[in-house]
Amino acid sequence: MPEQAGESALDDQRWENMTLASLGINAGICSILAGQIPPVITVGDWENLVESGSENPLPEAHRVGVEHAVDAWRKGLPR
Repeated sequence: MPEQAGESALDDQRWENMTLASLGINAGICSILAGQIPPVITVGDWENLVESGSENPLPEAHRVGVEHAVDAWRKGLPR
């Protein structure tokens, strides 16, 4: 069991560091997000932005697209 817990923690770390671009988010949206302070480049950065309640710089349609991509990828990860 400890190995599984370690693997899960490693998967979470990899997930947090995965870039939004690697999920297929287009370069224009990635550029807008990367220009934020702090920059939003990885999935972890995106989740921090959403959880913080800060104003999201994306129009709703683009924001929903990023949320769907992140959710779909997370559901596909082994747990």
